[in-house]
Amino acid sequence: MESTMAATGAAPAVPRYASWGRRVWASTLDAIFNILLLIPVAILVGLVRSDLSNFSGLLLSLVYFTLGHGGASGQTWGKKLAGIRVVHESGAPIGYVRALIRWAVAIGLSILLIIPNLIDVLWPLWDSKKQALRDKAVGSIVVYA
Repeated sequence: MESTMAATGAAPAVPRYASWGRRVWASTLDAIFNILLLIPVAILVGLVRSDLSNFSGLLLSLVYFTLGHGGASGQTWGKKLAGIRVVHESGAPIGYVRALIRWAVAIGLSILLIIPNLIDVLWPLWDSKKQALRDKAVGSIVVYA
């Protein structure tokens, strides 16, 4: 993201919010990476305890998105390839706690019903800051890197 700090006396720079299409592309790439990471993990966990295979996938997703979004870059591998990142509305990294909450909101919406998840995915199309509901929950925005 370009600096949100403007020259002294000037108005703060407006961030370039990532387009919905770019967010969908990053999510698609992240899903592929998660599947590729999950296959060996699920096989190994399944060999030991098959009842933990689903849990291992959820845990892998939690770690992937929390570390990616919560780190200094605000990027998962998918977001890095798509050229976007997650930051706080102030322009600072969202940190690991907000990243965890953001992930939990997304997972919660997808587990509850398809409709809330669909609303979350589509929300950036009409939102002025192009935020999904998970972004609004933690005050994050997705911008071009």
